[in-house]
Amino acid sequence: MPLTVNGTVRSLSDFLSEPAKRWPDREAVSDGKHSLTFKELDQASHHLARFLISEGVGVNQHVAILAPKEVSVVIAIAACLKAGITYVPIEPTNPVQRIEYLISDIKPAYLIMPSSFSERLNPSIFQSIPVIHLEQVIPGDCPVWGEIPIHELELPLEPVEDSTLAYCMYTSGSTGEPKGVQVEHKSVLSFIQTFQDIVQFDECSVCLNTSAFNFDVSIEDVFAPLYYGSRVFLYSGLMYPTRFFDILEREKITHLIAISSTITLMAGAVGEFQERDLSQLKVLLTGGEVLNVNAIQTWLREVPGIRLYNAYGPTETTCVCVIYPITEIEPDRTEFYPIGLPLRGVSLRIVDEEGNTLGPDEEGELLIGGTHVMRGYWNRPELTASRTVTIDGIRYYKSGDVARIDPQGICHYLGRRDDEVKVFGYRINLNEVRNALISVDHVADGVVAAIEDKQGKVLVAAIICKDSMEPSFGADVIRQISLKLPNYMIPRAVLLCRNFPAMTTAKTDVKKIVRLIQSKMAESSSSILLQTEDWDA
Repeated sequence: MPLTVNGTVRSLSDFLSEPAKRWPDREAVSDGKHSLTFKELDQASHHLARFLISEGVGVNQHVAILAPKEVSVVIAIAACLKAGITYVPIEPTNPVQRIEYLISDIKPAYLIMPSSFSERLNPSIFQSIPVIHLEQVIPGDCPVWGEIPIHELELPLEPVEDSTLAYCMYTSGSTGEPKGVQVEHKSVLSFIQTFQDIVQFDECSVCLNTSAFNFDVSIEDVFAPLYYGSRVFLYSGLMYPTRFFDILEREKITHLIAISSTITLMAGAVGEFQERDLSQLKVLLTGGEVLNVNAIQTWLREVPGIRLYNAYGPTETTCVCVIYPITEIEPDRTEFYPIGLPLRGVSLRIVDEEGNTLGPDEEGELLIGGTHVMRGYWNRPELTASRTVTIDGIRYYKSGDVARIDPQGICHYLGRRDDEVKVFGYRINLNEVRNALISVDHVADGVVAAIEDKQGKVLVAAIICKDSMEPSFGADVIRQISLKLPNYMIPRAVLLCRNFPAMTTAKTDVKKIVRLIQSKMAESSSSILLQTEDWDA
């Protein structure tokens, strides 16, 4: 399918027009309860775009979307892209306090959400922000645009410049508050086009969406396939292997894009592979965390002929920017896989602490440059300036990841320079979790770390208790931070301490704390652990 309209592509605003013309009655997206054809999706999103414009929502203004895994959310996001409106996806399972913070921070011109949230959010929000319920954007008897004359709804939309913002997605922040990453249309479109070199979507493809809409993987597994006329199935709910493999087989999934922890979990269900017909599954793209070598080998062995890729890319560089094909079955492999070569148009550099470019196989910070780099952080110009740099006319994002590039140009990920970690594919700043812990009354200090367990990387924490060392206090701490942080940021275990051990430099000995936590986790299934011994014991 052509990527151009009249020889050029200016934006994402017409990304549905070509498949809607060529395959109007073919199913575009389904969530298991509702489905839409390409014509229905194109028309409904066009009408919603027209409604938002009629309400005075302009280019580069924000529309926040509380985004469950439903086809109505795809309509809402497509409408924003068509109109040049910046969509701000918010995960509805987040604590209400976090949702309200994000809404207050972004100050949207409109809020699109499930009607059930009308009674959950602070009523003051609705006094200043108009609301559309997701139930009103599905084509039917009472759409939100119902009172607008049809000839006005069908009017063409103005072209959207490629420098217009496509979305603002929030990630964990070092100050204790999330930060909004702003990405432009040209960055998303450049990614979709170069990503196609790898995944090769077409009108016969079926892609399984496993990611939340507030996670930029949704660009990879929803909007990139739709652009090329592929069908998308939205997976919601828990990742049970039997249900997961049911969907792979029943929906005849050809393209699976999922974080490493999901792929690892499914690899443990070897019997499911043997009982299913997965011959239609052609592409598996995974990443978000360091890959589990044994899990990857299982997929290669159990799904013959699958094209499997390790994909890497921070939110600030628009989804995937580096990729590595994994083809060989190596039962005895223990070495981690590289993250690979940059996509077309992406530039990589390894630099030392002074910013000097390093040579092959030298370890340093990975810089990522090119069109894929974000515009910046919402309302955080100082942070934007500190995390981006221009070298030889190319704007780079300072990833904070330690890496090396070998003589063949292949990039190898080695770890982090700062306090950010990846857990279940989500990037988490440990300071944000720590700040939540120490904001609880009677907690004097806190330490948060990520450790490996059977299911992959998990968070653990230790706190100094001013008063009580009772397990009930620890349980109350977990309850209170759960009101502020999403589930994936809640520590698996919390150690209650009288004090923290110190190194000779007087800094807290985090490694010693982690060793004690791991020891106690091996002895107990409780999430609340107690320091019962002296640190020097």
